[in-house]
Amino acid sequence: MDIIARRARRERLKPRFGWGIALLFALIAAPCVAAAEVEVTTGTRTTALGDPIPYALYVPQPGSGPTDPPYPALILTHGFARDYGRHIDKAVRFARHGLIVLTPSLLPADAGATAHARNVANTADHHRWLATRGADPADPLFGLVDAQRIALAGHSAGAAISLEATQALQRRGAPVAALVLLDGATYARTERIAPLLRELPLLSLRSEPSACNEFGAIENLPALVRFPITDIEIAGATHCAPEGPTDIACEVLCGVSTDEAHAAYEALTEGFLEEALGVVRPAPTTEHADMPAMRQSARREAAPGR
Repeated sequence: MDIIARRARRERLKPRFGWGIALLFALIAAPCVAAAEVEVTTGTRTTALGDPIPYALYVPQPGSGPTDPPYPALILTHGFARDYGRHIDKAVRFARHGLIVLTPSLLPADAGATAHARNVANTADHHRWLATRGADPADPLFGLVDAQRIALAGHSAGAAISLEATQALQRRGAPVAALVLLDGATYARTERIAPLLRELPLLSLRSEPSACNEFGAIENLPALVRFPITDIEIAGATHCAPEGPTDIACEVLCGVSTDEAHAAYEALTEGFLEEALGVVRPAPTTEHADMPAMRQSARREAAPGR
């Protein structure tokens, strides 16, 4: 199945060879640099609000990969009623490229009416936690975290939380290097906050509209923010496509995605992070052999009327 990238607005763009195709050739022609060894730790940290949050932390090992520390970092948040284990594949791959990845769990769905706001505050606190650890000589992460290159990413409800946490961090003067929304959900609060975002590299990847992604409501994001973003719909992708691994529960509720759709989510996110954070990709592997089927027609566009 072709993976066709389209702009969010309803008019159809002619195919263009944008950075998605450039990514394909980069994968083929990239210099053969070794992938980093990755140390994975799991635990539970208590946030500033007092919430115990399980997490996994993926850290490239100095001297083993394509770049030297300090490393950029990514806080990758899962979707509604899921857990941090749903993004292992991306976390390992990105860490092998020289990117520290934190995958925290959200508060459970039954945590009460304040859960969403607490998840936003906790996500912002994860940013502070990583930056603080990287500056503490007594911490194992000392010197490994580049506090100026910490990005946020989220899937589904995690995307809305990541967007709101980004704006909260910007309001406090904390640097957020980039924001990635993976088939994001939106809430009334998220739509009120989106116009308050200050300009930063922002990628929104979308699956086909369905009940699981509020029938593609995130496609309205370019009209809400006040700066150009990169917004792409991946044809044939379901709401489960950004996960890795996903599970039968998601596929029964939201549909099975093709391997090409999973690869498109991973490769497009990779290319964006490489540009935004300066991540160096290790030697190409066969896992992207299906990427020639992807055509890229999205480009940076200013929101209309801005």
